[in-house]
Amino acid sequence: MSEKISRRRYLKYAVGGVAAIAAAAGGYYFTQPSPSTTTSATTVPATTVPALQYSGISTTFYCMASPTTDAAKKLSKDFDAMTGLDTHVLELDWSELVAKAMMELTGRTGAIDVCVFDEVQTDMYGPYAHELRDFSDIADPKLLAMDDFSPPIVKLLTTTGGRLVGIPSMCDSTMLVYRKDLFEDEKNKRDFVKQFGYELHPPQNGDEFKDIAKFFQRPKENMYGMSDNWSTPYMVRSTGGWLRAHGGNWFEDWQKGDLTPTIDTDPMRMAMKDCIWFLENATPPDILSFDNALVTQQLATGRSPMGITWFSSMPDLHKPEFSKYYEQFRYGVHPLSGNTGHMGWFIPKDSKHAEAAYKLVEWICSPQNQLTFVQFGGTPFRTSSISDPNILKVLAGGGPWAPNLAEMGLKNLDTAWSCPHFTEYFGWEDFACKWIARILGKSVSIDEGIKGLQKETEDFMKKLGYI
Repeated sequence: MSEKISRRRYLKYAVGGVAAIAAAAGGYYFTQPSPSTTTSATTVPATTVPALQYSGISTTFYCMASPTTDAAKKLSKDFDAMTGLDTHVLELDWSELVAKAMMELTGRTGAIDVCVFDEVQTDMYGPYAHELRDFSDIADPKLLAMDDFSPPIVKLLTTTGGRLVGIPSMCDSTMLVYRKDLFEDEKNKRDFVKQFGYELHPPQNGDEFKDIAKFFQRPKENMYGMSDNWSTPYMVRSTGGWLRAHGGNWFEDWQKGDLTPTIDTDPMRMAMKDCIWFLENATPPDILSFDNALVTQQLATGRSPMGITWFSSMPDLHKPEFSKYYEQFRYGVHPLSGNTGHMGWFIPKDSKHAEAAYKLVEWICSPQNQLTFVQFGGTPFRTSSISDPNILKVLAGGGPWAPNLAEMGLKNLDTAWSCPHFTEYFGWEDFACKWIARILGKSVSIDEGIKGLQKETEDFMKKLGYI
């Protein structure tokens, strides 16, 4: 049974779409590069459930309203039909989900059997990790197959203090998208070699990114070299890509709990210079208003031949009714460092039916059900699914671009970055965006803006007791 608490639907860039059974939309950040290379596909056994094992048992499932929640609801109904379980799926908006979940963790009411959190909330549930079930206590390791998920997701989202308190329910990453026809055009290839001295190809680093974007900057043709997310709050996240490309970071080592600001540095100065150069020389004049939907629109209309957008947005680009270039889009690894978003399923310790809830989660995220998420408009989130021929026939319309999209999606996920996780992150991000906007708008100099952000960040962290 499904109860609609709120029909408010987040835009695709917020939902993430990658099998997003829903959760909070804000967790798309830069993450540290994983030491692993692209994960190889894992052979995972099909999940089976005993017939009518849970007859007479009712479970409550909290998630955020999103387009691909429908896939999970369908799978929940299938599970209920096989097991006799009665699953209640309650769709909530962001604020309701957080409030009810934290109420459960602090009040231990036993009202929730499964809840979905995103990576931003890891520090919110972190102090209450002892109130979450350790999946290693109830999981079948062979069926769960955690090695079939991207390692950064497992590390950053579902592991707290060495305890496996969640199972990945969604993953997304930003990636490079470009027009194959323009990159393979013979005149473009000759002109590019003449101008830059090397072959035209998808950019693989910051210098190539700048060269290629500048090459395609043709305002008289209403073509602008590159589009990216630069509206608030993406200023912090897009700037962060350049910051990390120069070897810097916002904080000393947030993963080890050291939130000492490292903003007033040479890498940050170089990053801001690169950002200003891009805005002045290789992007649409209105880029500071761009969110993910507008970036996708620039690509679809041909206004930008290259851009950075979410893996989950790619299926739209391959719809003939959305773009006349639908056959031409191809994908690559983010030339700097991409954003990533993770969401996970959690079971409170006081769940009255934790074993049934776990089996429900195991069933929904099992390999054989990845196709269902794709059919409902999502993208697969298990490594083993990217080479599944049935999924490739459906993913983004199932055209010749599907294997490239699946492969690059995984590579970007394995090498993405995640912003610092601390409970008050959004408060910091808000004033950080304001300082970056002042620098980009040249109301302050680069040095003045960086020093101002460093000082305000230090005061903020001291007030919170982090330094």
